[in-house]
Amino acid sequence: MRSRLSRAELVLGDVRDTVTGFIASVDLSQPIGFVSFDLDYWSSTVAAFDIFRSNAEVCLPRVWCCFDDIIAMIPDIGELRAIDEFNDEFTDRKVRHPYALRTNLPFRPVWANQMFQVHFFEFPRYATLLTAVKDRELPLQ
Repeated sequence: MRSRLSRAELVLGDVRDTVTGFIASVDLSQPIGFVSFDLDYWSSTVAAFDIFRSNAEVCLPRVWCCFDDIIAMIPDIGELRAIDEFNDEFTDRKVRHPYALRTNLPFRPVWANQMFQVHFFEFPRYATLLTAVKDRELPLQ
């Protein structure tokens, strides 16, 4: 699989052991803008949230997240419980589900129910309206 990757890196191992090294390797000129969580368990999701506990500058002011294992779940277990605990831990950072996302997308895809955003309210440009195209583009080169 690694041989097929051109612009991504595959990191294998327990998330508790790998997340710190991953955070340290983030190039601040290319901050994190999306995270896909396919971790199944509360404990691994809590560990992965160290990405969002770290320096806010490793992330964009709003980071889209997909939580794979929340369908037909209750908020007291797994990834949803980890989200609630993270939100209780911080006043200036929150993981939130965007209201009416599914309704506003063509074909109303089920995956829209799994999408959340992490908001870094303390980010210096969080409330700045980004009108210039260069401010809204991610460097994908």
